[in-house]
Amino acid sequence: YRINGIPLADAGKQPAFGPFGMPHRGTDEKPKDEPKPTADEKSLTARIFGLVRGHVHKESSPLTPNEDSLMRAVRDWMDQIDWSMDQNGNLVFDSSSARELFARLTEEPTRSMYADGYDAGKDVGGVPAFTVEDSEAAAFLGRYQLQLSWEVTNTVEQAMREILADAVSNGATIQQTTNALRDTIGNIAQYGAERIARTETSRAYQQGNMDAWKRSGVVVGKVPILAPGACSLCRAAFALVGDKVTPLDEPFFPPGTVIQANGKSVTLDWGDGKQFIIHPNDRCGVKAVLS
Repeated sequence: YRINGIPLADAGKQPAFGPFGMPHRGTDEKPKDEPKPTADEKSLTARIFGLVRGHVHKESSPLTPNEDSLMRAVRDWMDQIDWSMDQNGNLVFDSSSARELFARLTEEPTRSMYADGYDAGKDVGGVPAFTVEDSEAAAFLGRYQLQLSWEVTNTVEQAMREILADAVSNGATIQQTTNALRDTIGNIAQYGAERIARTETSRAYQQGNMDAWKRSGVVVGKVPILAPGACSLCRAAFALVGDKVTPLDEPFFPPGTVIQANGKSVTLDWGDGKQFIIHPNDRCGVKAVLS
């Protein structure tokens, strides 16, 4: 998911170096013969800013408390991850420690948004109260946090290594490369964290819904519901499902399904597919089908 025209890192002028160690367009430092980013670089920049490849739906609504909490946790992680360059200009990054830190910082907001979804799902009746010791909740949260921490950490590490390789090939100094790394981490912390928070809050909330419905004994499946003003990709995905009732433990689409609409496309290749989330910032959801 590509953000066209990365916002300014601060209220002043753009820093000299942006993602991939290349000067931002419009700065005095940009050389006249600066090469344009390659397709691979554009793709990597896109992956930095979210966790679902494909279309990015613009979202301007205020963050919910859970979204704000998760966003702050991701930004705290960005501030605390330990990365540096050795004297030979090689990246020093402990991905294992970074993943552990991410899981620790996001554990509470992840649990909270799942619990809110579970409590909302109790409306069908006959559902016991949520507890963190519940095996269903523990199983989902454990898998979810592991996958999320791996994906985010790997994305950041890959971005930093790409910047380093690009800087070396372009003859950048260690200081210029360091500046490029800091710019990218700053951009991820400022803009990517919000996208992660909006998308992943929806994922955990929907799963909490479904786990509560499963316990009720009166829900036979689920169908997607479109958010007001849903985008063309969401409407296309909705049309593929139609009125078909999908079992709670099954995905809406096979892994790798490609959704296309109005010249845009998205590949559904992250997560288990049990939630109706088509793109980052998706506000669509699911509803229970009673027996």
